Amino acid sequence: MMVASVIVLLLFFGLANVYTSSRRQLVHEEDLRNATAVAQARLESLRHEYRYEDLPGLSGSDTTYVVGGRDFVVTHAVAGESPEDRATTVTVTVAWTANYSGSTQSRSVDCTTILGRSLD
Repeated sequence: MMVASVIVLLLFFGLANVYTSSRRQLVHEEDLRNATAVAQARLESLRHEYRYEDLPGLSGSDTTYVVGGRDFVVTHAVAGESPEDRATTVTVTVAWTANYSGSTQSRSVDCTTILGRSLD
């Protein structure tokens, strides 16, 4: 009976460990998904609100969005050089602070795209 109790106890400890590591991974993936969605929203906003001629002179600005109770700080940078004529490269960086297993970690995601002038 004692051996069976020890085996059941070890089984429960193993299941608890699997649950906590799975939950941690799910939280990390959700943060990554939210950060990517925020970056895509900023890229779309830049694409819709500014003409191509305005983009090279556009300075980066910090904006904080709250998604799912977590603060995401969004910055963008515009680079004039691009592999395409009449285009510019825009990089959006989304940073957040996460608390995984009791330790605070800084995370970030970069999304880069090329915005060009339409040929109409």
